[in-house]
Amino acid sequence: MSSEDPDATRLRGKEPKATRPSAAPTRMRSPAPEGGSAAPGTRVRPHFEADSGPRPTDEVGRDEPIVPRAGMVLQGHYRLDRLIGEGAMGQVWRARDLLTEEAGERDADVAVKLFVSDFARDPNALVLMQRETSRAQRLAHPNIVNVHVFDRDERTGMLFMVMELVEGQPLDKLLFDASAGLGRKQGVPLILGIADGLAYAHSKGIVHCDLKPGNILVTRAGIAKILDFGIAQAVQLADANTPAPAASAAQEPLISGYTVAYASLEALSGQAAQPADDVFALGLVAYEIIGGHHPFRHESADVARKEGRKPPRLAELRGHEWRAVSRALEFDRQQRWPSAAQFRKAFAGTSRAQKFLITAVALLVPVTVLLAYRYYVASGPAVAFDELPPRTRAEILKSLASGNETLEYVRRTRDLGPLDDAAIAFDHAYALHPRNREASRGLDSTVKLAIEWAEGRPDAGSALQELRKLTAVTTESRYYEHNAALEAEIDKLSRLAP
Repeated sequence: MSSEDPDATRLRGKEPKATRPSAAPTRMRSPAPEGGSAAPGTRVRPHFEADSGPRPTDEVGRDEPIVPRAGMVLQGHYRLDRLIGEGAMGQVWRARDLLTEEAGERDADVAVKLFVSDFARDPNALVLMQRETSRAQRLAHPNIVNVHVFDRDERTGMLFMVMELVEGQPLDKLLFDASAGLGRKQGVPLILGIADGLAYAHSKGIVHCDLKPGNILVTRAGIAKILDFGIAQAVQLADANTPAPAASAAQEPLISGYTVAYASLEALSGQAAQPADDVFALGLVAYEIIGGHHPFRHESADVARKEGRKPPRLAELRGHEWRAVSRALEFDRQQRWPSAAQFRKAFAGTSRAQKFLITAVALLVPVTVLLAYRYYVASGPAVAFDELPPRTRAEILKSLASGNETLEYVRRTRDLGPLDDAAIAFDHAYALHPRNREASRGLDSTVKLAIEWAEGRPDAGSALQELRKLTAVTTESRYYEHNAALEAEIDKLSRLAP
């Protein structure tokens, strides 16, 4: 989970006021930044207001609202440390899992999402969210925020969800700050990452139901991660038996758990969710990432169709990219891509590697292609990632994310001090999942940076010492004991050192 608000309603782009619909909801307040202090104009909303139904109590006979605060411990071991975000359904806190800390395991920091909306007081909410959380826990993917547990605190009665802590910002805040879009260099990888995460969920039979910029985090390394799978579905089911509350002026209106501005026509009409509904929202988000604004200026799909709105073509997108986005924005479900995987394939187009393979086949060299393919398969993990236990997958993903963020820092600052940390993180992931390709790439990239640094050192002896130190930290997989590039550099420095 990030230091920003995953629940916050879409932050409007910086458009001239005259272009905004007069009935548009008020923009949400900016969440507190990672540094901990609130952004200018940020206010923490009061919780469990008097007109919001029954309120939990601190002690027997005391009828006062429980205000989440630093130091509060939920279910005996989740200690709230710092408020890092707030939205329509609740608060997000940086927290510490005291049981994990006591066990001496890594990454005891987690994100805890507290639900304080009317939904949290629905008698069916706990059952619905536990069911949806159990489904979301199957989604161990680099572009999806990992969900650990959903529970109700026995002392306060608060519903809460525990998730991985992701350092970064929500996409809606990035778009608000950028105003004119994020550009191709940053935007296209984000779109592909979001599509990858959705495609994986769709392959598991899970539809997000409320994809929007506020439900997408962007890590410091520029990786998109989707959160809040299952929440919209649970709200939708709860709403079937509970009258929906009036939308507040500070949030976008919801219909059966969907955010209206990102809901397909079928969702607005109450039809059962299908992957194509997520594809419609994905098309809207992709348009915003590149164009800097919602293609229908935040009007709902039914209003946009009635008014005959057609989103203008985005010149920054290539032909095949625009065709993929344009088809995703079709109002009729039958005209859209059936799944995110098909959108992703169309948006990515034919890669150079694919073109090479096509040319190879055309030149009648299928044997070479077949051998190359067999080598690629043989060099990969013996056990597929999806077949690993959920906790192992979660730990691998955390280690890979930590290693990638450290490498990004080193490349940006040229400070090689934390390079050992990157090697340790990738080494741990490789040990948990031998021959994991992303871990291998990370370890190789770490070596490359270390060798570049060593070649620029005037003192061969100190450079040799640092490279040998790098081999010593990868003790779990011993990956560097047989790394040809590292061995060659150490051999060269050994001859040069006095």
